[in-house]
Amino acid sequence: PTRVLLADENADLLRSTARLLSTSADVEVVGCASSSLDALRETDRLHPELVVIDIAIGDLDGVETTRLIKTEPDPPLVVITTLYDESRYRATAEAAGADAVVAKTELGTRLLPIIRALTSRAPGGAGVPEHNDVSE
Repeated sequence: PTRVLLADENADLLRSTARLLSTSADVEVVGCASSSLDALRETDRLHPELVVIDIAIGDLDGVETTRLIKTEPDPPLVVITTLYDESRYRATAEAAGADAVVAKTELGTRLLPIIRALTSRAPGGAGVPEHNDVSE
């Protein structure tokens, strides 16, 4: 299964997202973080294949955290979540190295298909879409 780290300040959202992902045999939630600094520590400690992080998470924001994660050797894929599905947030997230952006209102329907599409690509991120135009 794909090893996933979840990062969001909202504990209820972390639980519901973990519950959603637990319904899939091909995804394993290996950890949860409630701040960007926790997300950086847990990424280093757990070595997930994919990180799902809120764009507005505390300490640093999700964009800066993504930028830092992507500077590591063999970095995980990163999916940024946002309450505001606006093009400026997408552009900022993609510039930081995010592999996909998904609105929180669409997590229930889009997150698993995005994870599957991203992880089915070649190792090392080859072929990862520049936008989150990942077909289901």
